[in-house]
Parts: sequence; C-alpha cells; structure tokens
Amino acid sequence: MLFWFAASVIGAAQPLSVTTTVSRTTVAVNQQIVFTVELSGQGASKIGQPELPDMGGYLTFLGSGGTSQNISVVNGKMTASKTFTFYYVAAKTGTFTIPPVKVTYKNKLYQSKPITITITQSPTETRKQGGSSEKLYVRAIVSKKSVYQNEPVIVTYRIYAAVTVTGYSMAKLPETTGFWVEDVEMPQQPQVK
Repeated sequence: MLFWFAASVIGAAQPLSVTTTVSRTTVAVNQQIVFTVELSGQGASKIGQPELPDMGGYLTFLGSGGTSQNISVVNGKMTASKTFTFYYVAAKTGTFTIPPVKVTYKNKLYQSKPITITITQSPTETRKQGGSSEKLYVRAIVSKKSVYQNEPVIVTYRIYAAVTVTGYSMAKLPETTGFWVEDVEMPQQPQVK
C-alpha cells in the first residue's frame, strides 16, 4: 500500500518546467542584468546547462554566476530544482524580447516564456541630464536572494565610474550578524593613469 502511494505521487509530479527571470526589465546601456534559468520537476537534476538564447546584440554575455541545485522531500513528496545564473550587460537601446529557453527531456520539448526588456540610454548620460554630479558608485550583487541555513551566498561588489580610478578599498563593509564571512584575496589591481 505504501509503495503504491509513493508511485502515484511520483507519477502525478510534473516532469519538467522551465522558468526564466531577469533582475530588471528596464535597464540602461552598459548596466548589468542578471538572467536566471530555473528547471524544476522530476527531470531538473538530470538536465545539464541549457543552451542560452540569442540576445540579438542587445545584451552581451559577461559570464556565468554558477549553478545551484535543491532536492527536498516533504511528507513523501520529492521536489527538485536547478538554477543557472548568467550575467549580461546591456549593449544598445531599444525594446527586445528574450526568446524562450528550450530544454529537451525524454524526447519532449519544454520551454520558458519570453521576457521583454527595455534598454534606455546610458546611466551616465541620464545623470548628466538630471544635473547630478554622481561620477562613481558601488553596487553589491548577491548570488541568491533566497537561501537555506548553511547555504553559501556570494556577495560581489562592482565599481561603476565615470572618472579615473587609481586604487580602491572598502572602508566599511555591511554588518553580517549571523553569517560566517570569508574574505577572498583580490589580485593586485593595475594602476590606471
């Protein structure tokens, strides 16, 4: 009887779903956007990295943010998901639709929904037009927005500058109470003249 129940739960589960998200749907030229592909369902753990869609010259690939995988069993029901993170930079202005990500599992095609993004002019130009004198800012980027206890989270600091930077360091980092923090040694930065 118990075996039959487990088989019916597994049989009722969806084989695979593909979901894509972006960190924002409006971005300025030269700003970064995070593109996330999530596979969930029975086949999620069996699929490798999906093929990325053609970004039509609107987004330029910067690199992969890695892969995270989650498998849990609650009340006899198993759920699995795998998330891939990719970083892009906006390359030209316009409205662009990111095509669906397509994955084949057991000879069946699964795909995400397309995402429409708008790319505006450079943020430097926007700040100049608005009268602001902001020429340098730092952005903190986290690898995951939702984590479990003891799951690692990577925080990356990016410096955006409209001025020459000859050296830098972080004077004060944010409070990390309740987290185990490990600094990563940075290579010597070249001097810009």
